[in-house]
Amino acid sequence: MIHSVPLEPVGTPCSTVTGRPHPRLREHVLSYGGFRSDAPIGHRVLPINIPALVIDITGAGRVVTGALGAAVVSRQVRWGYGVTVGLSPAGVGRRRLETAFQRSIGLTPGAVARIARFQRAITMVAAGAELRRVATDCGYADQSHFTRDTRARCGVTPTELRDILRSALPPRIPSRPGGHRFRTVGA
Repeated sequence: MIHSVPLEPVGTPCSTVTGRPHPRLREHVLSYGGFRSDAPIGHRVLPINIPALVIDITGAGRVVTGALGAAVVSRQVRWGYGVTVGLSPAGVGRRRLETAFQRSIGLTPGAVARIARFQRAITMVAAGAELRRVATDCGYADQSHFTRDTRARCGVTPTELRDILRSALPPRIPSRPGGHRFRTVGA
């Protein structure tokens, strides 16, 4: 399991070792990994499909993550020397996990993922991104797929939604390159 990579090039590569857990722990622990670098460095936590525990023995950072579908950049957590433990999802089968998720959240995991994609898309639309770029960046097959999803969820096309958002949200003022802040009307 490769859980992360340095954010910036390092002089000496990190050294790593991996190992299998004792047979009595294999129901709960999938793998172990040790890591060491010359100095604590920021990391990009990579997508993984299992929960993981990362412990820096020097005390610089401890992280527990669930499964991640996209990389997470962490400049504050700076690992230098420690271990990673890959945990099993408690022997729970896919169907049982999906059922428990739906019972707790009220939607299937797939529906939640599609809504999260849609929320990301409308955030980009509100920020002024081109609609074809929104479709591509958010994982729609093409712009017509994004249009169908928007109609199904909102009853309007992406263009109509963009116009609604422009009239409903206060004007944007730049806060940093690539970012946006919204100015409150009347402030």
